[in-house]
Amino acid sequence: MTILIAEDNEDEQLIARRALRSAGVENPLYFVSNGQELMDYLYQRGDFSDPQKHPKASLIFLDLNMPLMDGHEALALIKADKHLRQIPVVVLSTSDNEKDIERCYQSCVNAYLVKPSSFEELTRTFRAFSQFWIECVSYPETD
Repeated sequence: MTILIAEDNEDEQLIARRALRSAGVENPLYFVSNGQELMDYLYQRGDFSDPQKHPKASLIFLDLNMPLMDGHEALALIKADKHLRQIPVVVLSTSDNEKDIERCYQSCVNAYLVKPSSFEELTRTFRAFSQFWIECVSYPETD
């Protein structure tokens, strides 16, 4: 299972990588820095056209506040595309704003996680996430 993380902040990317590894998640991780790169990765366009370097995503962690195209826009595009909508999308955001949460679920997000404030809490969140989403859930075959 290939995990794609859309996060514009390089420090947050590093923290996510470390927390996932600390939580025992050994799946391949790939990062994009904005919604446009996310869509390019998913459609394997431009810098992401080589499937050997950029394999199809099996799961997406999505930040909402990104440049060029925000997470809300990217989520809507993913869930509107019959070839992409089967990829589980999990919002991982600092926002606990009820309107953000409601909007994401209206756009068919699979889960919404509010980023914990400490590394230890983030690691626990990723461990719990992994136990369910990686170890228990069955996913459709990808092309």
